[in-house]
Amino acid sequence: MMNLSIYDKNRNGFTLLEIVIVMVIAVVMIGIAVPNAVAYVNAKQLYNAATQLQEDIAIIQNKAVTYSSASNKFVLRFYIDDNAYAYVIKEGSYTLPHTLPSDTQWLVVREFGNNFGFPSTFGNTTYESVRIGAYDKVTSGYVDLYFDNKGLAYWSNNGGSFQQRNGNIVLVNSNLTKVINVTVSPLGTVSVAWVKN
Repeated sequence: MMNLSIYDKNRNGFTLLEIVIVMVIAVVMIGIAVPNAVAYVNAKQLYNAATQLQEDIAIIQNKAVTYSSASNKFVLRFYIDDNAYAYVIKEGSYTLPHTLPSDTQWLVVREFGNNFGFPSTFGNTTYESVRIGAYDKVTSGYVDLYFDNKGLAYWSNNGGSFQQRNGNIVLVNSNLTKVINVTVSPLGTVSVAWVKN
């Protein structure tokens, strides 16, 4: 006759207590992993937006070195109030409008969306959206960046005159926990660096 005691050491199953403990551990691990995964995705999206901007600035600079003249300037315009920027990829004297245009065959428009973009989009006053030089801090309107045929950078704030200066474009995520800076030197070099990650 077989002995079927609950204390049998050769049993093949798990007790209810063991199953509950494993489930609790799994829930705790998921609770830790999900916020970290969301933070990683947010940081990656913001970094990708900054590097896309860096690439677009390089496109404008290359076109300016190749094709620019006194009447033919390649301008990248930051539409701060619309959380976007645009630039012309066609030679000619086309001027970007003061309001955000639509995408066309010769015009590239990049909108940041709801998850990241200029600090002013998310009500942040600590970080300016664009800083030109040491003191010109822009939180609304538009800012123009163009390069001359030597690749040197010039900035204009809301339609003012162009000046050769250092410029910083600040991008944040929607909950303001991540801040990244795209810097354009007067000599035209462009770099991306985290301010807060």
